[in-house]
Amino acid sequence: MLRTPARGDEPPLAWQTHAELNGAYIVPMTLIYDQHDPFAFTISVRERRWVFARELLAGGLIEPTGDGDVHISPQIGDPTTVLLFLSAPSGEAVLRIPRDPLERAVDEAEALVPLGAEAIDWDWEMWLLGGAA
Repeated sequence: MLRTPARGDEPPLAWQTHAELNGAYIVPMTLIYDQHDPFAFTISVRERRWVFARELLAGGLIEPTGDGDVHISPQIGDPTTVLLFLSAPSGEAVLRIPRDPLERAVDEAEALVPLGAEAIDWDWEMWLLGGAA
């Protein structure tokens, strides 16, 4: 979820990079971290978005991790690349992503909201749902 400028605080952190999609296409990719959703990262590729746990990304930089529709793993034999496996009823995709922007994103998110210090902004959540807290 992205914050609106009306809240008056800093915009979400965003990192621009690229990914190789299914071994065939190089596509622009944006990685987004919003402190109002401190447990998650969002990846945007080709106008599609996937939201997944920040701990999943951090762990996937070190060793294969994931369960269900999202798996992240360092690429064997290439320490400069991370693999992101996505599956859905409509199909599967494999993204090969440069490791550096992912590490930078995890580090900057950690500096903003340390792991274990996450909290839910219930006022913000209620605003998103159209109610008042």
